[in-house]
Amino acid sequence: MLSELVVPVLMDGKAVAVLNVESTQLDAFTETDQRLLETLAIHVSSSLNRQRQIENLEQLVEERTGKLAESEKRFRELADLLPQIVFEIDDKGNLLFANRITFPATGYTEDDLRRGLNAFQMFAPEDHDRARQSMQRILSGEKLLGDEYTVQRKDGSTFPTIVSVAPIMRGNNPVGLRGIVIDITERKRMEDELRGMFVKSPQFLFCPLAFRNVPSIEVDVICFHDWLNKKRV
Repeated sequence: MLSELVVPVLMDGKAVAVLNVESTQLDAFTETDQRLLETLAIHVSSSLNRQRQIENLEQLVEERTGKLAESEKRFRELADLLPQIVFEIDDKGNLLFANRITFPATGYTEDDLRRGLNAFQMFAPEDHDRARQSMQRILSGEKLLGDEYTVQRKDGSTFPTIVSVAPIMRGNNPVGLRGIVIDITERKRMEDELRGMFVKSPQFLFCPLAFRNVPSIEVDVICFHDWLNKKRV
């Protein structure tokens, strides 16, 4: 070997490789050859940088995916412990997740969910329009309180509920809803019993009009307590 041309490949100011060209001829390489080799070294360095960035990005995606999967697992495990229905739907109302209590409560099965189940199938027909309007309002950024809806089981029977939902965000964009459904059958039964007692007991007619803006069940309880106190006198 009578001639040799060596150019380092630099990354972050450090040599990570070298490009080496040899020749058996004396003074075989010119300044032009050196500039060409230096240009090649720059391209190699750029390729190595891109590859490293891709590897770093893949690692970051893998880490975040793992964290997201772990977070999702914890959410589902917690949801399965709750005695209320917990669900997730996309922006079309398609059911993405439902906790365990959902299935015995509604009569639907996990196979139904896997085949494709829309949340609006679980509302009584008279509530469909109102539920869709509420969904669009929440996806548009409006905050709504829980509201009463009638849930319809697979067999057609129904039960009263309060449904509270919040948007599922991906970045700054809502992509669906996550919510909880509380069965209020027992509360409704108690309200009906109290109202029945009022009908049978004229003593309840004194209930003050000051309570006209208070929810009916609270008025019932207030009046019932007042009636009991008067009976004790």
